[in-house]
Amino acid sequence: MPHNQYMIENSKKANLQLEPELIYTGRVCDAPHWFNVKHSHDFCEILYVSGGAGSAIVDGKNYELHPGDLVILNPGISHEERSDEENPLVLIFLGIRDFTLPGFPPCHLLEKNREPVIPCGEYRYRMDVYFEELLLESSNQVRYYQQITRSLVSAILVLIMRIMCINTPGETVLSEECSRIKQYLDQNYTSPITLDSLSETVYISKHYLSHMFKEQTGTSPIKYLTSRRISKACELLTTTTMPISEVSKSVGYENPLYFSQVFKKLQGVSPAEYRANKTTSH
Repeated sequence: MPHNQYMIENSKKANLQLEPELIYTGRVCDAPHWFNVKHSHDFCEILYVSGGAGSAIVDGKNYELHPGDLVILNPGISHEERSDEENPLVLIFLGIRDFTLPGFPPCHLLEKNREPVIPCGEYRYRMDVYFEELLLESSNQVRYYQQITRSLVSAILVLIMRIMCINTPGETVLSEECSRIKQYLDQNYTSPITLDSLSETVYISKHYLSHMFKEQTGTSPIKYLTSRRISKACELLTTTTMPISEVSKSVGYENPLYFSQVFKKLQGVSPAEYRANKTTSH
């Protein structure tokens, strides 16, 4: 067996000294009707989707959640989450404070204007291990667990930084075909679109189109279309007095009843309740 040795550069040269304070950890699982009401923190919270599916609204914008996704929540950012009833969310979360990354305000992990939901990609398995170990140490609380949990949180933070460097907006490039599909959906989401019609429009087979789009964006074309429509509907319900039937047509749903069903499945409340809640909160 060959002998391998790897010399490690002094970590102080990287100008990255992390000693975060872990406030709490926890897990959501086996709860198909689980949801978290809108709230914010004065510290940083990190959510990790280890299984299932769900959705999150961060700073008023809707996101689908898939296994391997991280949700990074800087202090003061409003957010709410909901589990998919048919495929319940498995969510591990932690709250941290007293850390500073180079170029960031204290307790901030996400750059301004950066999307808060980040897929782990090739680092998903390692993130699974780190978060599970963190939960194990936090729940058992055997001697020296504070030191181990702090080390695990530091490892999670550094791995997140690596993932964000890999997935920086300027470096993440969709294929020409995927960009064309996404652009078409963004520009035509108010029109009737099916997978068949989309396939015919972009001259790509349904199977390849679905596989390629999901591989590069993390969601299917139709789910992306639905999310795009409901996100716009949330905006219209909050910023206008348009009747719900008109909002429905404005985002591509001719049938207001079906629109309401889709909206409630993603948001957890009906369009009318969503508008009333937003009006009351303001």
